[in-house]
Amino acid sequence: MTYNSSMGNRKKTIEDRLFEVVVLENGCWEWQGYVYEKTGYGYLCVRRDGAKRTPSAHRYFYEELVGTPPPGTDLDHTCHNDDLTCAGGPTCRHRRCVNPDHLDPVTPAVNISRGRGLAPKNAAKTHCPEGHEYSEDNTYALEGKRQCITCRKVTQQRYYDSEHGGDKKRAYARERMRELRKDPEYKLRKNAWERDRYNRKKAAAAA
Repeated sequence: MTYNSSMGNRKKTIEDRLFEVVVLENGCWEWQGYVYEKTGYGYLCVRRDGAKRTPSAHRYFYEELVGTPPPGTDLDHTCHNDDLTCAGGPTCRHRRCVNPDHLDPVTPAVNISRGRGLAPKNAAKTHCPEGHEYSEDNTYALEGKRQCITCRKVTQQRYYDSEHGGDKKRAYARERMRELRKDPEYKLRKNAWERDRYNRKKAAAAA
């Protein structure tokens, strides 16, 4: 059952907010206030130090009943981790749970690894699809994703060896040569190199 208290203009306390949750059989305190449908998390409006804030409901309850989580941590819903039947996502009812006993402050990496989506599955992989190890020397990050350096080199070489890749290289060489020809210093170096080549040929012929 949901209880809504009429407070008028008086600031709501954590005790008032407790009337806006429903205790489920699994121990979850399900938030009955505003829920952002794209994420499935509850939010509320509070005023602290004269400033208006809209924290997530589960973070607000944790801060009020336990304390501020350590910097750089996320609040992981352990109730979701224990329920293997829940697929997660915006429709997950565990995201609306504000029970501080069901919230564990962990690093973002740990929070992701505990999930059941593609991210934790990929994070657990030790080798790329071609069998190359994701070692420190063979791995680089691109837009938050691991990439195999060995595979990248093979792909690049395959491209350069292709007809299209060859055309690209030749086009780049022509463009580079046009730029060099406009450089006065390049002309001086080229003339000196041609004179040196002519003198070496002349000396070889006279020997």
